[in-house]
Amino acid sequence: MSAWDHFHTDSAFDENISTHYINSPYCFSIDQEKKESLDLLVDEQEQHSSLIWTLFKEVPVHTQVHPVCIMAVKKYKDGKLKLNIQK
Repeated sequence: MSAWDHFHTDSAFDENISTHYINSPYCFSIDQEKKESLDLLVDEQEQHSSLIWTLFKEVPVHTQVHPVCIMAVKKYKDGKLKLNIQK
């Protein structure tokens, strides 16, 4: 979809250590059987302990989708952005 930076003045380790990370979301089509095989098997206490699967059409109203992803989907629907959706 597109990549963007996140800059924070604190981190998970120390409020005096800054954080920078890059978010790179992907959009692809997948069937139910393959989706289930991709479920994460990690400790629930970890930061990235789950995946959220949603339909493309539901992205603009999903409360856990990043605003930049929502903006990209809206641009795609308006014909202002071309996405390379992998199947």
